[in-house]
Amino acid sequence: FFFGTFCFVLYSGYEFTQYVWGVHVPPDLQSIYDQALQEGRLKADAMSLDQFKGLMHVPLWVQIANAMGMISGTIVFIVVFYHAWCLLIIPSKKAAEVDDKW
Repeated sequence: FFFGTFCFVLYSGYEFTQYVWGVHVPPDLQSIYDQALQEGRLKADAMSLDQFKGLMHVPLWVQIANAMGMISGTIVFIVVFYHAWCLLIIPSKKAAEVDDKW
């Protein structure tokens, strides 16, 4: 459970930084734009892909709030893992080693 959660947090952080730094255009966004052009919902001369991305721009304050949430989530994960390990697993193991009834 902890390993899977940790991997999810790492991958989400990676995807978020790729989005914020604008390293690549997601293929889904390109296909949505192309499909809208083919279906006639967008006119090719009226809007470029960059203008299309601009319509879906996420404000900076939302990106900052999202980053803070990811950071606080990582901190919470670390605290929960510490509590589970140091306050549950280790004391239970020590109690089992000392007392046969455990």
